[in-house]
Amino acid sequence: MNIPRQFYGVNYLSKIVSNYQDKDITYFPKMEYHYLNGLDNINLDKSASYKLGLNADVVYNFLKKLMSDRSCGVEGIAIARGEDVLVNFYRPPYSETTPHITNSTCKTVTAIAVMFALSEERLSLEDKVVSFFGEYESKAIPSLVREITIEHLLTMTSCSKTNELISVCEEDWVKAFLLTDCSREPGSRFIYNSMNTYMLGAIINRVTGESLMDYLTPRLWKPLGISGVKWELCPKGLERGGWGLHISLEGMLKLGMFLSSDGSFHGRQLIHPSFIRMMKNKKVFQDTDRLSTGYGYQIWHLPDGMYMLSGMYGQHIIINEAKRMVVARGEPP
Repeated sequence: MNIPRQFYGVNYLSKIVSNYQDKDITYFPKMEYHYLNGLDNINLDKSASYKLGLNADVVYNFLKKLMSDRSCGVEGIAIARGEDVLVNFYRPPYSETTPHITNSTCKTVTAIAVMFALSEERLSLEDKVVSFFGEYESKAIPSLVREITIEHLLTMTSCSKTNELISVCEEDWVKAFLLTDCSREPGSRFIYNSMNTYMLGAIINRVTGESLMDYLTPRLWKPLGISGVKWELCPKGLERGGWGLHISLEGMLKLGMFLSSDGSFHGRQLIHPSFIRMMKNKKVFQDTDRLSTGYGYQIWHLPDGMYMLSGMYGQHIIINEAKRMVVARGEPP
């Protein structure tokens, strides 16, 4: 049965409500963010459609159809070929530079951080997750959990029974992940789970001594000229990794450009291309929904050789490398 990922959010919310039915909900922790301010924004060049080899009438009619379709609900869309922007549109009062929630789109950003750490030999794909958190070694960590590797987290094949519900039930998410058993042997099945990505962010913190945001600042945010970024934090002060990143539509477009060009931007290679290619290669074949044909390292594969960064409720970055096209679609804050 194919169920669009967007519907998972409804099920998630219903579980949160039922979880709180027998608990005191008069107190709810204040949302904390890691803000990155003071970064210079690099503006993208806008070009006429004919210079990009595109048909202006076709693009215009396509956008007009989207905006007039009440069932579509598109609030912002940007289209680029290479690093040249054809259109960058947002419904008022927001703009293409206004940061907005990206939901699971940011999972790929966390994976990019892991690629940088791999390139710097700070970790390896075969490293066991439990090896980074020695303070829990004396706990009753299930034997299958001890077998989970970084690659299992990247490919959503850890088979961990933890899920996003621990974000409203637990203070220590790392501990909850390590002490919760797996449903089956790690690596045996694709099971989409945001806690896999959270654990990747926590590992980046352990091996670098920096937060996910700070680690990415000189490697990604600053070179791409993405400003005004903020990321929601867990109760322990770590970025949520799998969700909670606020970034502009223009910033989403730049991330797509970075991936499409194998890790370069404005003529500067930010990471060896092999690590981005490794990340984009299809590792898992699955049919979670009607769109997807497989999964790389926190990247969805689509038909016709395209791939996508995908977040709930329509946060998408869709890339067609053969045509050098990047499309970003966002929602307001």
